[in-house]
Amino acid sequence: MNSTADISTNIIGTPLEEERSDIMEAIDSMSDDQLFSYSDMKPVDLYDYSRKQTKWIQDAVYYLGIDLGHIPTAGEIADKLLNSNHTQRFRAFYALKYPEKVEHT
Repeated sequence: MNSTADISTNIIGTPLEEERSDIMEAIDSMSDDQLFSYSDMKPVDLYDYSRKQTKWIQDAVYYLGIDLGHIPTAGEIADKLLNSNHTQRFRAFYALKYPEKVEHT
């Protein structure tokens, strides 16, 4: 079995640490309807959005591995990402963290 250090090294390297605790606390307390309210916000720079979303997902996989105590399987990763509003949560995070990089549609 791999240690947590192995998980971070083998899967993604160091997790994203971007002074996001206040924003994350706000997002964690949002209802599904509140998260959905960010659906009309679109990123202006798709490359930046995609790059940051990739790091967001890597963090989720890293912390899933910590919670499970092993490198997550593809099924465990899919279950986590598909059943926890990750897309909506990231969109809300991005809009709150980078309001100048989103537009309302």
